[in-house]
Amino acid sequence: MPQNSDPTPRKSSFVLYASATGMALFVLWGIVNPSHLGATAETALAWIIDNFGWFYMTIASIFILFGIVVAVTPFGKLRLGKDNDRPEHSFISWIGMLFAAGLGVGFVFFGVAEPILYYMDPPPGYSFHLPEDSANAAAIGLRYGVFHWGLHAWGRFQSSA
Repeated sequence: MPQNSDPTPRKSSFVLYASATGMALFVLWGIVNPSHLGATAETALAWIIDNFGWFYMTIASIFILFGIVVAVTPFGKLRLGKDNDRPEHSFISWIGMLFAAGLGVGFVFFGVAEPILYYMDPPPGYSFHLPEDSANAAAIGLRYGVFHWGLHAWGRFQSSA
């Protein structure tokens, strides 16, 4: 019986070809008829927001609750790896790397820019007439900014790291 020198088993390339074909067709659609693609994408986004916006908010909140539960229960003390393995970096260094590489760069710019952008151009589902509705527009801008760059963003980022 011949031995295979490759330690990884051969895998079907169907996924590669199917995804490459799908992406190529999508790009071709955008090249051939960009206005139709834009209108279709806008309609799809509106449908997703209307029907699944609550689900997205719920999942983001569940990530936060999951992180808190893990932190305050004995599961937070579980060591990943072998019994004698120790972390390569200190906790402070780890937090610093996550912040600098993950959210730090985006937060420096978008933490300020996003509320202002939503103030000037409200998100779908909201319509304001500035300046008389400026307080409502500012509140919506801050709400979106805090959701995208606050505790929920850290919870999603930490849960996936």
